Amino acid sequence: PIYSMGKAHGALCALFGLTGIALAQGPAAEDKPASVAGVVLNALTGVPVLRAHVVLWAMEGGKQQQYGAMTDAEGKFSIANLPAGSYRARAERVGFFLQRERNGGPGTEVVLSPGGEKRDLTLKLLPTSSISGRVLDAEGNPMEGVSVTVPGQGGTTDDQGRFRIGGLMPAKYRVKATPANLPLPPEVRTDGTTEAHYVPSYYPNSMEAKSASRVEVQAGEDLQGIEIRLVRMPIVRVSGAITGLPKGASASLELRQGLTSRGTRVKPDGTFEVWRLDPG
Repeated sequence: PIYSMGKAHGALCALFGLTGIALAQGPAAEDKPASVAGVVLNALTGVPVLRAHVVLWAMEGGKQQQYGAMTDAEGKFSIANLPAGSYRARAERVGFFLQRERNGGPGTEVVLSPGGEKRDLTLKLLPTSSISGRVLDAEGNPMEGVSVTVPGQGGTTDDQGRFRIGGLMPAKYRVKATPANLPLPPEVRTDGTTEAHYVPSYYPNSMEAKSASRVEVQAGEDLQGIEIRLVRMPIVRVSGAITGLPKGASASLELRQGLTSRGTRVKPDGTFEVWRLDPG
């Protein structure tokens, strides 16, 4: 009997020991980290994208937490030691953009269970587009140093009047050329010629955005041959006087049109003049 009780006591101890081990392993299994691996591809060609930045982000404790990795020469990436949860995944690379999902959400949804391994995540990037062409004066001569813009992007023409605007998403754009006009009076010329004054002009040859032609670019397209003819206008001056200024006071005047402005210092006698205003 004593021997039997010893065996029973040992069995109970072993049972409790195994139960203790199982209880200790339970929470650890729930906390086991997850991992994600996959590839980033060019959506048009299917070619792997080298050195794309892959980001997974989620809300943790009221704050956004991000995890990231870079793709290798085969476009592959791997992110380990991730807490279980729901993530959004996106890829970034200069010269590409991430196409939004049909529901409009940013990136791709990834749900990870404790210890889960997702090995087949595929992210596709679309190559950006570009617009290139020339800016010419009314006689067809190239114009250097002209700012050419579309919403969010821009460039400047070279000595041949050429410009290129890259990093564009597929869309229809109004292309605007803005020459550099200093707020100075017209040149004094004795050879019988008159200084040419050009105002901001939209493709192909318009002062107003509503009457401009839009150009459309597709993903990965280099749209060429966009030629803008600047609109020539007389040099406009606004002059006048400010009354009631205290003696010896200095003042300045600003005329604002949309996001642009043109200003000048007011003379001691209160008079002013502002040169080279754009129509409007």
